[in-house]
Formats: sequence, structure tokens, C-alpha cells
Amino acid sequence: MKFINLFLINIFIAQPVFAQNLPQIPNSNQYPNNTLGISKNYSAPPPSGIGQTVNIVQPMNLPAPPVLPAMPINKKVSKAFNDFEQSQLTHKQIKRLKNQNLKNSEASMSPYISMPKPVTRTLIIDLSPGVNAPILRLSSGSLTSIVFSGLNGDSWYIDSVKLNRGMFSDGASNGNEQPQTNVLTLEPLRPIAQGNVSVMLKGLSTPVIFSLVSGQKEVDFRVDVKIPGRNPDSTTKINYEERIPSIDDNVPYFLDGVPPKQAKRLRVTGGDVEAWELNNNMYIRTNADVQYPAYHSSARSTSGLAVYRFEQVYHSITLLQSGKAYTVMIENY
Repeated sequence: MKFINLFLINIFIAQPVFAQNLPQIPNSNQYPNNTLGISKNYSAPPPSGIGQTVNIVQPMNLPAPPVLPAMPINKKVSKAFNDFEQSQLTHKQIKRLKNQNLKNSEASMSPYISMPKPVTRTLIIDLSPGVNAPILRLSSGSLTSIVFSGLNGDSWYIDSVKLNRGMFSDGASNGNEQPQTNVLTLEPLRPIAQGNVSVMLKGLSTPVIFSLVSGQKEVDFRVDVKIPGRNPDSTTKINYEERIPSIDDNVPYFLDGVPPKQAKRLRVTGGDVEAWELNNNMYIRTNADVQYPAYHSSARSTSGLAVYRFEQVYHSITLLQSGKAYTVMIENY
């Protein structure tokens, strides 16, 4: 009986099923009232896969994976440490990251592409009508100090300052009384700013006006401003018969220690004095006071350093310092 059943199953699987052996689906046109309940949108079922030959893939006899021996604990720790060590940055890579971080911080610190060059200089103000206002170069994040003094170096105090405080800051608080000073500190509130400032000095009826610009290649860290005229707070004795020294455009360069290229340096012996010849005039730079011969113009910084101009080259100059007079000798190199 078992053999007969297996034989019938093999015959059934091997024999294909023909369409004529399938039961026929009634035609809906023969039953207009659709009494059979067959939908008019009926479509033939998809073809059956019965009777088709199926290839059965036999599983491959793969060998079992080898069983590795257990690693000792000390080797596991050593391997884990080596893996951790290899995953860390080297000293060279850490230095590169630090260097890059510093460069990024430097680039983001300043609003400018390159940092401006700091400059210290001297300005002698000409208050004559029609003269253009001198320019002060400012930089965002930097303070510019303007020091006012007379030609003799005595401090000239500020009475009032007027400027656009929406563009620039002078460190003053509205409504608070500011101490007496001869130093004005300015800072732009924007990377690119332009305007002017008007400064009234004590005892001077004419305002001192500066044009203000920012974002330049150079920034004025300190500007020593020399004001012609009589300083009311000057401690120097005033001779009312003496005329006011004339203004020389070259004096500020010698005072800053950067004489014009055309100036010829002279040799000085006998004292701490520097001397130059320019356009048949002699300029000397010293901390002492000139006694003889008479000089044509002079200017002194707030630090006490002075520059004197003579209308000819002299071979000897008498100076006075700390109550002692001495003479220096001057000659060509």
C-alpha cells in the first residue's frame, strides 16, 4: 500500500496539468441577472506553477570554523593598550592642531585681514586758517593716545572734547566729571569708521580738529601733539619780548628719531647730543637746554627730549643740564 501511494504521488508531480482538465468558469452572459454572483470585471487568474520542474540546490558540506585557543589575560591587556596607543594623536599631530587653533584664533580676533603696524609720531599743529586737519589713524580693538603739549614740552590740558560717540569712544561717561588731563584716548566702535574730533584746550580760543579714519595699514598708538602759542599752565618763564618760535615741518621727524633721508649726520663730541645738517640748517637732538648760540625754532616732547634748529652749522654749542653748563663740538664725518 505504501508503494502504491508513492507511485501515485510521483505520477501526480511529474504529469503537467492541462487547461482542458480545469473546471470551466461559467459565462456571465448566459446569466444576465448575475445569479451566479460572478463579477463582470472578472479576469483570468495568473498561471499556476504546478507541474513545473524545480531545481533544488543541495547545501554544501562546509567545514566547521576552527576553534582558536583562548588568549592569555596579560596579552589581552597588552593588545588593548597597543590599540589604544595607536588610536591616539602623535606629539607632532598635536602640535599641528595647536598651531592651527592659534591661527584660527588670531584670524577671528581681529576684524581685519592683516594686523596694522603700530606707529608713534609727533605732530606740530598749525592753527592758521585754510590748513587741512591732520589725520589720526585708528584701529578697532586698539587705543590711540593723543598727548597735548606746548612747544616747550609742558602739558596742555583739555577743556572739552566733541565727537560722534556712536562711531568713536573717548572713554568719557556722560554726566561724570572727567579729571584734568592732557591725554585724549580714542577707539573706533566699528572696524571701518570715519569722522572727526574737535578738542578745546585750556586758554586756547581755537579748537584743535583731527580727521579720524580706521582700517589703515598703520595705526597711531601714540601721537605727541605740539601746540604753538603760550601754554597758560607752562612752568617755563616767559619773556614777553621773545617772539614765538616758528614752526618747522622737519622738526617732528628729528624728534621721532627718523630724520629725512636728505639729512646728513654730523659728528658730536663732548655730550649726549645728535646733530644733522639739512638745507644749510643744523638740527640737534638732546635732553639739555641750548644756551648759545641762539636757535631759530625748537620742539620738546613730554619726555623731555628736545630738537633745536639753527640757521647755519655751528662747530660748538653750549648746553645747560641739571644746572651745569657744558660745550659740545660738532664736525663733519
